[in-house]
Amino acid sequence: MQTNSKITNPNFLVDQNYWDSSYEDLPLQIISEKDTLRQWIQEYIPPIKENLKCFEIGCYPGRYLAVMGELGFELNGIDLTSHVKTKLPEWLISQKYKVGTFKQMSVFDIDLSIKYDIVCSFGFIEHFKNWEEVLKIHASLVSFNGILMLETPNFSGCIQKFIHKNLDNENYCRHYVPSMNPEKWKEILESFGFEVKEYGYIGKFEFWTDKKPVSLIKKQMLWFFNRITPILRKIKSGSHSLSPYCVLVAKKIT
Repeated sequence: MQTNSKITNPNFLVDQNYWDSSYEDLPLQIISEKDTLRQWIQEYIPPIKENLKCFEIGCYPGRYLAVMGELGFELNGIDLTSHVKTKLPEWLISQKYKVGTFKQMSVFDIDLSIKYDIVCSFGFIEHFKNWEEVLKIHASLVSFNGILMLETPNFSGCIQKFIHKNLDNENYCRHYVPSMNPEKWKEILESFGFEVKEYGYIGKFEFWTDKKPVSLIKKQMLWFFNRITPILRKIKSGSHSLSPYCVLVAKKIT
């Protein structure tokens, strides 16, 4: 879920070494059937019989790309980790999915003349200050009548923002919060000839932190939010303040 190699990129908020180290011992596996985003994908993308192609930007470790494989799509993607050239396609082939082309490259180097039936990214554009440019690259890869699926975490809603900024600040700073704006995504994509099928926030309340807080007050805050999580999860999914994910589904119609 990253771009531009080890070259300094002022618009990119995460050093590639962070991703490479976090992937080192990460097992490759499809996401759980109970996962909110997997259920969201399956709601909008039915199983297919014809030969259609899916392309994921920032595709490693392929947990959601494998869902597209189960649905019958040929799988393609890019990422900057070297594992994308060998480890990921080898695993996808071992799972009996249709496998196309995987490249170790930046999002800004993608050949925009090649189009795909589904273009997707899950937790990608929010790492860029120039996220609008990155979103337009996504849009340029979608074929006529094709689908764009986009997801980022939601750190922009007031409660989610408070939690991540105060209890998970190191991770929070790897994300460009103004990019977490499905309303703006919709506006941009409609100008590119897309019909937006869904946009907004999904999932009942949950949160995660990269590291456990060390200060006493932050430990108490973490304890408090863990205690009230069952109460907040009773609130209907789709809350800007509480839901953990920003999403959009759009169809290319012109």
